[in-house]
Amino acid sequence: MKKSMPELFIVFITLLSSCLLFSSSVMANSSTPNQPNNSLSHEVTNSVIAIDIGHSVKKVGATSARGVGEFFFNQRLAKKLKKALQAEGFTHAFLINPEGKPIKLKERTALAAEKNAAVFVSIHHDSMQMQFLKEWQHEGKTLLHSEKFQGYSLFISPKNKYAVTNRQLANQIGTAFLEAGFTPTLHHAMPIKGENRTLLDKDKGIYAFPELAVLRTATMPAILVECGVILNRSEELKLNDPDYQDRIVHVLVRGIKQFLITSTSNINTAQDQ
Repeated sequence: MKKSMPELFIVFITLLSSCLLFSSSVMANSSTPNQPNNSLSHEVTNSVIAIDIGHSVKKVGATSARGVGEFFFNQRLAKKLKKALQAEGFTHAFLINPEGKPIKLKERTALAAEKNAAVFVSIHHDSMQMQFLKEWQHEGKTLLHSEKFQGYSLFISPKNKYAVTNRQLANQIGTAFLEAGFTPTLHHAMPIKGENRTLLDKDKGIYAFPELAVLRTATMPAILVECGVILNRSEELKLNDPDYQDRIVHVLVRGIKQFLITSTSNINTAQDQ
């Protein structure tokens, strides 16, 4: 049966309205990287995440191939990580010792405990043993370097009360590193003085460091992340690249977020049995 012109017009208007409503719904549900991820539950995003900046201004840790203290690498990346986590909705993410004042390792984990942190992530940048280092000249200074090792590594303590949960956290972050195209360094497992760490997962670069105080004394799941080897001249350049830093931050956000989503226990209060 033929429809009259007014009837066809009404049908057209109805279809157009439906299309506009659908488009508005799609746009409303989409989110930009700078907006909080509203799909995460409040229980997840309400988690407190402690971001520990390794070392301090006076005790900088390792010195890079170009003479920069490790602390400044750690501080820069930790600040980016906090900002990225907060953009994902983790508004309670906070930095431990952002100004780089002298602070003991036990005090770092105590600060995390005071804020009832669900996760403790210590940010570091890596070095290697003296036997692998060579001298070179940079800007009129004699400095040390080696191109022998590069890559990230992850450390957890089996003496932390959350030994099993620590491993789950490390697995999530390690998986995120691998899926983003990063490769771990395995030199910490070498049977030499200063290394000889137990390698728990070769593919993901996960090591056991039982006595490391910043991990052992944590009263929540804890991990130490070595983001890369700053005594490797090539890797140091990458680690100074803002885009490369953003890639590492994205990995850490993804790993932490996935850990919090999949964790089945109340990690703020319950310890591994």
